Amino acid sequence: MTSRDPKMIRLTQWCAAGAAGVLVGLVPLFDGNPPARLLAVLLVAAAVPFGLMRQRMPWLWALVVAWPTVTLRFSDAGWHAIFLAVYAMVGCYVGDWAAQWWGETHPSGPYRGQGGADRRAGAAVAADGTRVAADGLPPEVPGRF
Repeated sequence: MTSRDPKMIRLTQWCAAGAAGVLVGLVPLFDGNPPARLLAVLLVAAAVPFGLMRQRMPWLWALVVAWPTVTLRFSDAGWHAIFLAVYAMVGCYVGDWAAQWWGETHPSGPYRGQGGADRRAGAAVAADGTRVAADGLPPEVPGRF
């Protein structure tokens, strides 16, 4: 396996997401009864980087981040701890939206169709180098939700 092995990269990402959730879940060790808003802010902050990576299913990555926190808080808060997963979902989707917005506003490659004439003419180009539709909406990505 090389350092560019996709399976190893994905495994590292899964471990990092789980570790982020465990770190947020361990907050009660330092504060006996942390306020729920602190855990909410920490879960949102922990989930944003995994949304920025533009994974295929952001909701799954949000669950990976939230699951350790929910299980660690379940003994104290009861079934209400499940609602903490909502904050991780918000964080993942905010990161996903920010990455999509950044990619659309800062295209990286030239448009390769028609010899780059559209690029020189000032036509809108998406981050992957394709032409943006006339309505300005991003193309539908299958399997995102």
